[in-house]
This record gives sequence, structure tokens and C-alpha cells, in this order.
Amino acid sequence: MVNCTFLAATRNIRSTGRDTEEDGDEDDKLNDDTLRHGGWWHIQTFDDITGSVAIETGSMTYIEALDNGLFKAGEHRDIGEGPEAQEILTAIKISDTKIALKSGYDKYLSVQDSGGRVAGRSDAIGSREQWEPIIQEVGRSLRRYVDHRIFH
Repeated sequence: MVNCTFLAATRNIRSTGRDTEEDGDEDDKLNDDTLRHGGWWHIQTFDDITGSVAIETGSMTYIEALDNGLFKAGEHRDIGEGPEAQEILTAIKISDTKIALKSGYDKYLSVQDSGGRVAGRSDAIGSREQWEPIIQEVGRSLRRYVDHRIFH
């Protein structure tokens, strides 16, 4: 599993319809986090994973797609800055538990070899391009199954 944080593009946090005082503290936390990430917010549920997303691998550092299909950690961002265009992926729901991720180069992320190397070189979604986000209180992880093995 890869530990990471998923961020999604700006949304109206108050549109969730939660009005209780207890939820107000959570909304304030989300609003502060959204400001910190330049309008991007931490995904809280699987249903939130759709459309434009970024994967934060360290504090204010996002996975960046390269034109050769590989990925690297992007430049550290200052507080208030969101991810750059090459750090934004498109999440496509495959099922109730799996997604596919497409880079800005119009290629899908997949596991390329038995060593677990991830690249964005696929033109279509197959079994190797399906990912299972694991959302936990502590953080998020991305798990990939290939040939009954879990790539970490």
C-alpha cells in the first residue's frame, strides 16, 4: 500500500447540509485545510473521489506526472498554493470500491512490473489500471491488486 492523501478540487463545504455544532468544528477544520491547500480539500469518503484529484505524498508535496509516463514528487508548495497542472489527475469510478486514475497526458496509471513500478502509459482501463483507495481516520492509502498480489 502507498500512504498518501487524496485532495479534490474546490467545493462548497457548507453544501453538505450538516448543521450541528459538532459538525461545525469539522467544517472549520475542512475550511482551514482548504485554504492551506489553495482551494483543494482532503477527500473524506470514497464517494468524494471523482473528477480532478491530486495525491499529496508529504506536507504540501504532490505526485507529478512526467511526459514519459513516470511520476515523481513535485516541488514543495507554500501554504495557500494548490497543485500544479501536471500534479492533477482525473479519478474515474470503476466500481463501489475501485477507481482508475488518468494523468494530464491522457494515460492511465498502472503497475508496470513485478517490482511494483507505477507508470501512466496505458491507453485504456484494464485490471492493471484499477486502484482501491483505502480511507482511514489516520490517512489514506492506495492499494493495487495484480495477479492476486498486493503492491505496496
